[in-house]
Amino acid sequence: MTPLDAEEELLRSVALQNARSILSARQRAEEELLRSQQESRENAERLQVALSAGKLGDWSWDAATDVVTLSERASLIFGLPAATPISWARLRDLLHEEHREPARLAVEEAIASRSDYDIEYRVTRPAGDDCWLAARGRATYAVDGKVLGMIGVVQDISARRAAEEALRESEELLRGTFEQAAVGIAIAGLDGRFLSTNQKFADILGYGRDEMLRVSFRDITHPDHAAVTEAHIRSLLAGDITDYSLEKRYLRKDRAAIWSLTTVTLIRDARGQPLRFVGVIEDVAARRSTADALRESEQFNRTIIESSRDCIKTLSVDGTLLWISEGGCRSLQIDDPRDVVGSSWIDFWQAEDREAARAAVGAAAAGGTGTFIGCFTVGGRPGWWDVVVTPIE
Repeated sequence: MTPLDAEEELLRSVALQNARSILSARQRAEEELLRSQQESRENAERLQVALSAGKLGDWSWDAATDVVTLSERASLIFGLPAATPISWARLRDLLHEEHREPARLAVEEAIASRSDYDIEYRVTRPAGDDCWLAARGRATYAVDGKVLGMIGVVQDISARRAAEEALRESEELLRGTFEQAAVGIAIAGLDGRFLSTNQKFADILGYGRDEMLRVSFRDITHPDHAAVTEAHIRSLLAGDITDYSLEKRYLRKDRAAIWSLTTVTLIRDARGQPLRFVGVIEDVAARRSTADALRESEQFNRTIIESSRDCIKTLSVDGTLLWISEGGCRSLQIDDPRDVVGSSWIDFWQAEDREAARAAVGAAAAGGTGTFIGCFTVGGRPGWWDVVVTPIE
């Protein structure tokens, strides 16, 4: 082999090796491209699954053309036909007027600060129905920093906003009931310390509302009712009862004792664990005072009746004797009132006096007053009686 032939052989060998290297590199590049394309498809599929699960629609905005491209779900959310390009300005027109400027400023702020665009606004769809949407996105930039557009997602949050509004209204109603109630209402922790009270609760006990937060229900319970209160609390915590009511005394800030009808309920969390107590107290001092006065009045009247020498009786509307006073028993020489109770008082009388007695009972039964003077024999001796029959209502 001549030197020239050897050189040609060397060149062919080098060329062949280079060709193999190029082919190998190309094969690796093609495999990497296929792998990358597969990963991109898988990522896109995962993204679509995530978007579908979250009921999210994706969108993109091209700054150069001002065209917003909406996915099928995003179009549905905005109430627009699928695959219909729309300008950013036209899309903003769907927003309620009070939300257009905040939305514009939020986009500008996100672009300027290279941060996320995140806003909630109300939209009127082309069909005329309103809905609440949450939009989130991020700007894309060229190498030189120029804004190319934005990409993001949109979600219909109408149900969530409606639930929040219903919750807000419910909380306002409860707050109004709590504050304006004619009874005292308090919320206490498991340690007995008050977490919140309405003004009526503080007024009943003579404290300021802020002062109530520094005491517990044990501090204001009268010593005579401490034991029964603790017993009820233990029953609540053990789950033996769900609530209890009792009349008990409290000690006001000035240490004066007051009577209250107290109802306590234990609030539990979702797992059934005790959370806090809710107590309602009603000032019953006036009612108890009235009841005491009534008892005293009844005792007074009973004393007068029992000490009276008059023959006082209670009759049914048909004249049956239901009760007779001690003075009446003495006057009629009756040893045991049970001997005459249940018999007809009208039959006690004789002849024409019996009709007068019947007429007097009838007058009282009709709501009037029956009177007559009749003769009644007691112990073999006749006596004259001035009789008055009045109704008891």
